[in-house]
Amino acid sequence: QTIPLSDSSSLPIGVALDAYDNPIIAETSERLAQYYTRATFSNAASFLSASTRPLTPGMIAYACGAGISIPTTQSLSVVPGLPWPTQWSDTQITVNGVVAPIYYVNPDRVAFQVPENTPIDTVSVQLTRPSTGQIIASALIQIDIANPGFFVTDADPTKQVSQPTNQHVIAASNEDGTVNSQANAVARGHYISLYGTGIGPVQNAPPDGQPASGQVPAALTPTVLMNPGGVVPSANITYFGLVNWAPAVFQLNVKIPDTVANTGN
Repeated sequence: QTIPLSDSSSLPIGVALDAYDNPIIAETSERLAQYYTRATFSNAASFLSASTRPLTPGMIAYACGAGISIPTTQSLSVVPGLPWPTQWSDTQITVNGVVAPIYYVNPDRVAFQVPENTPIDTVSVQLTRPSTGQIIASALIQIDIANPGFFVTDADPTKQVSQPTNQHVIAASNEDGTVNSQANAVARGHYISLYGTGIGPVQNAPPDGQPASGQVPAALTPTVLMNPGGVVPSANITYFGLVNWAPAVFQLNVKIPDTVANTGN
């Protein structure tokens, strides 16, 4: 909208920059507005943007965005152990006012766990630098009940992947514990385990940033489809829930039906 210069009532009375070059606008003598870099978010497994598929409580997510510069000297600063800390490499992220566990920090992104008790609503997220109080980026995002996505074997966490493609290979293991691949395919009638994040709130969930101490099944059994092969019988799904070796990661154990074609995929 174009504002005529003669309409002085529509113009701000002052504009300035804070110490970090964020604009501050005096809209009236009693109202100040401050603007920060807008962060964008995605499921850390599927790479689907929160603008199209909302984040969920308990999932691992990415915070990134054009213009974001996170204060780390390393290309990828991964936390060394468990539980995940709520502050790493002078970076902190809050979701709805609750500090979130951080998995790693990259100069242009942070991988973090959405707190389990985050409400199903629109929430405020802020990325900050605790040593100075600087707000690096902020945004309002929608939280939904579930948005599962599978991890892939060919993702590069130092680079932003804005959209999923058909070329990604889902991370999976065969029932003998070996890594599934074209050279080590699973046979019909045998089990495969798939891994992802984003199943939403679960009962008896572990504290944020910590893995479960045992099996924590999801409330509902998912519908699984294989192409070709169609819908997998629910009896073939033996487990769908959190793993006990990493925070926020789910495992799906599926017996391959005899109807699935021998395609090598």
